[in-house]
Amino acid sequence: TRGTGAADVGRMRLVVIAVLALLALPRGVAAQPGPDDPTPPGLTPPIKPPPAPESPPDLADHRDAAADRAFGSSTALVVPRGTVDLSVRFGKGGLIGSAAVGLGSSAELSADLAGGDQVGMIGAALKVAVVRERAFGLAIEGGFHVGSNDSSQSEPTVWSGGVAASLCTDEQCSALLTGTVGTLAESGQATAYGTASLLVGTGGFRPILEVAAASGGGLGFLGFRVGGR
Repeated sequence: TRGTGAADVGRMRLVVIAVLALLALPRGVAAQPGPDDPTPPGLTPPIKPPPAPESPPDLADHRDAAADRAFGSSTALVVPRGTVDLSVRFGKGGLIGSAAVGLGSSAELSADLAGGDQVGMIGAALKVAVVRERAFGLAIEGGFHVGSNDSSQSEPTVWSGGVAASLCTDEQCSALLTGTVGTLAESGQATAYGTASLLVGTGGFRPILEVAAASGGGLGFLGFRVGGR
């Protein structure tokens, strides 16, 4: 009986020691920092703050492949870095096809091809965003286009330069207001122009209102855009 009791006491001691070791093991492991962890032993590693939310212009850029333009005029937004965007706009009497590539965080290079009744035009432009605030942007743009007309043998070259200012109306940029002013030059003659545009919506269907005016007259466009990025 005495031997049996001693054996039971021995087994109980082993069980107690094993339980204490198991309880102490997670605490000891959690307190050991990794080789690349600058946190001193025994302290909780710092919690990384969540990333900052995107600004309204960035939201518009990332969801709309043609946020950098309305119908015929530009906005102050630029295509994101390393991205190539394609867009086609149809209007009464013709269409405009564009391809734009983001050259960095604030620049884009674009090419346009337009065609209509007996009239065509091809060209390129460079746009640089000089101001990018929370809901406001400002960009400068310059380019050239070569036109063709079936009724004339000449192919006029038109140089252009201007400034575009865009404003998102809320945190989701559910409406983008843009105004542009600039100059067109052809055969040594310069013409001032101005445009205003409104893009509405955040989904795949976005109504567009655009008006343009120059010394030779004005025109307007009311339509919609379908698609996204």
